[in-house]
Amino acid sequence: MPKIVAEVLKDASLRNLKPGADKIEIPDAGAKGLYFVVYPSGVRSFVFRYRNADKAQKRLTLGTYPALSLGDARTVAKDHATLVSQGGDPSIVEVEATPAPIVTVGRVLDLYLKEHVKTKLKPGNAYDVECTIEKDIRPFWKDRDIKSITGTDVKELIGRVVARGARTKANRVHSLVSKFFNWCIDEEVLTVSPLGRINKPAKENKRERVLSDAEMRLVWLAAEQCRYPFGPIVQMLMLTGQRREEVCDSSWHEFNTDDNDWIMAGTRTKNGNPHLIPLSPALVAVLENAPRIACKPGLDFVFTKTGETSFSGYSRGKVRLDSIIKKIAEAEADERGDEAVVVADWTIHDIRRTVSTGMAKLRVEPHVIEAILNHKSGKISGVAAIYNLYQYYPEKREALEKWALHLAAIVAAAPGSNVLPLRKSA
Repeated sequence: MPKIVAEVLKDASLRNLKPGADKIEIPDAGAKGLYFVVYPSGVRSFVFRYRNADKAQKRLTLGTYPALSLGDARTVAKDHATLVSQGGDPSIVEVEATPAPIVTVGRVLDLYLKEHVKTKLKPGNAYDVECTIEKDIRPFWKDRDIKSITGTDVKELIGRVVARGARTKANRVHSLVSKFFNWCIDEEVLTVSPLGRINKPAKENKRERVLSDAEMRLVWLAAEQCRYPFGPIVQMLMLTGQRREEVCDSSWHEFNTDDNDWIMAGTRTKNGNPHLIPLSPALVAVLENAPRIACKPGLDFVFTKTGETSFSGYSRGKVRLDSIIKKIAEAEADERGDEAVVVADWTIHDIRRTVSTGMAKLRVEPHVIEAILNHKSGKISGVAAIYNLYQYYPEKREALEKWALHLAAIVAAAPGSNVLPLRKSA
């Protein structure tokens, strides 16, 4: 193997260094005895080379990169070099003299997102994974040493999700944690996954819940009373049938007020395709009534509390919404003298299914509904993506305006009455 001259290593060069057919070792001029090693398998490690008191060549692996950062590797190497100069041997007293640097879960999650999630997954799937990490994993483990996570910790993490009633979401967290720890093993951050034999917490059944007209009416009325930002979010979901995250993370620059269009980039959609939603007059009214919150430079979220991040308090918002629904239903029941309508066992995602089913009942063509929901498969890019935005555009606008009028008729109906479909009431 040809001799390589020592250089001051930098993270940028280490990340871009490609594995070859043979092992590559590069000495670091920033710390005596420190080498960066790239194996043909792609594994990258830091090693410390030295001569012991008997002048024998010794080699000590410090850890894998990037779990062990360049800065930490240099610190350990310098401590070892000092010990060698004093006649010691790092391989004998390593644990006692130089404790291994702690690698936090937060740091490894950052690497997982950067080097796996955002490079290997479709934009929509990557977005879902990142949201789950930020909500259900990072807040509880970010400062923990990744090697300290046990099966009990995993059960507690998933148990928190189950406790808030999100059993299907708990299964998603289980799958994500499993994939994350398997990636850690592949990257030699861990040698074994703490999941062990922990099974998914719930058996999943395909949801087919569709809200009735009476239930949709109560949800809309409650959303009108629910304060910004959750109330307007629910109204946008009911008027468009879009995904929760796509609505919650929307920015003002996505809305074209001249043509009354909402254009989402492919980086914000589940299938990675750009998506155009014509705005009905009812949806324009919702947006006009939403306050403009001052955001950090470069950000202009429609729904935010801090101006730094988009809205994420779904669970608390849903609890408050359900409370308002119950109060409205009970008050109307007292006025009528009969039993209150109960909106039970429903989720925010059920709105999307209800909108789809409702438009089908209004005789909107299936392919138009699929276009509105952005269910089209396959990656579309370039000029084709631009033209594809306008596929079925007139039909989508007609369908969304028809649905908005139908929803308005439902809301305007007397409590407890049989609401007629819009085509009949017209």
